[in-house]
Amino acid sequence: AGGGDQEEEEEDDDDLVQTDRLDGAQVVPEMGADTAEPAMRGGGGGARPSGVVVGIVRRAWRPYACVLDPDSAMGSQYLAEPLDTRIPKINLTTRQAEMLRGKLILVSVDLWDAGHRFPTGHYVRTLGAVGDKEAESEAILIEHEVNCAPFSPQVQACLPAKGWTIPEAEIARRLDLRDGGPSGKVLVCSVDPPGCVDIDDALHAYELAPGKYEVGVHIADVGHFIKGGTAIDAEAAARGTTVYLVNKRIDMVPKRLGEDLCSLHEKVDRLPLSRISG
Repeated sequence: AGGGDQEEEEEDDDDLVQTDRLDGAQVVPEMGADTAEPAMRGGGGGARPSGVVVGIVRRAWRPYACVLDPDSAMGSQYLAEPLDTRIPKINLTTRQAEMLRGKLILVSVDLWDAGHRFPTGHYVRTLGAVGDKEAESEAILIEHEVNCAPFSPQVQACLPAKGWTIPEAEIARRLDLRDGGPSGKVLVCSVDPPGCVDIDDALHAYELAPGKYEVGVHIADVGHFIKGGTAIDAEAAARGTTVYLVNKRIDMVPKRLGEDLCSLHEKVDRLPLSRISG
């Protein structure tokens, strides 16, 4: 957490290592190992590993979505309260306090002097009014560090050219479930809700004999288009997931891939990975 030199929390936090709370524990190297075997904290309950902060490589500061506290005024100095309750209030100097009242603002931390209770930062920009859907949505994305930037030309270049169709060689090496498949009885249906544009899950089931069924689960074969080590592979790995808010969606992969090439649309040839049992 930013400002690790401030020690005001009164309860232990498993995510923090604080030098004044080690209860005399020492980190003792384990013979013949590359890692250290920490001493365990004493006192009731289970043993807990302990450590010592030896230095700060870099500050993990970033802009924070905040609300200005008008009652904290000391001249032109105010406290901005981050939406993330784990982050302390931030000292802010501004002559626009009235304009910022009731607004969600973005504040960046500049420094945290060892003798000061709170870090010092500066105003970056206004997101919008508190309670406004667009402003609150943007604040959520900022707080969770969701990458909303457009996909780069290098990522877009990894997609096949427009007008792409499944090559005959690819069709020949796969089980063809079009038109009912080999049995003529396969009817594949999506499990995504009506109106969904990125249809990536589907299934089928039919009776083989009384009490015996064939069941197939089908997932869009994104790996056919995303090869390891490519720009689109690195971007998808960095984003991790598609993020859904009430009013928008931030894609993990370009829309053409998620909503077209890898979307199992009705009566359109597509490539899935399938697991069929029966």
